[in-house]
Amino acid sequence: MNDKKEMLYLMSLAPAKSMLEQHLISNAEFKKIKAYLVKKYQPILPRLLG
Repeated sequence: MNDKKEMLYLMSLAPAKSMLEQHLISNAEFKKIKAYLVKKYQPILPRLLG
């Protein structure tokens, strides 16, 4: 089950990174999106970061 959540987290973050690189969103907006995703997927983050 965690593998699915890891994939969802990474798939959710990828479009935001792409939009930031294309200057469609600001760095502040990207940080807000990332903070939301971190909060949503917090139980699996230690495994992703470790």
